[in-house]
Amino acid sequence: MNGFMVLEQSKELPTFFTLEGFLASVNTLMFR
Repeated sequence: MNGFMVLEQSKELPTFFTLEGFLASVNTLMFR
């Protein structure tokens, strides 16, 4: 869900920014 949004925004946002968001999403799911 969030991962998809991050991937979609990755086209417009910088790579490092998307990577940070993606990692944050993964961390949230893991800690969930």
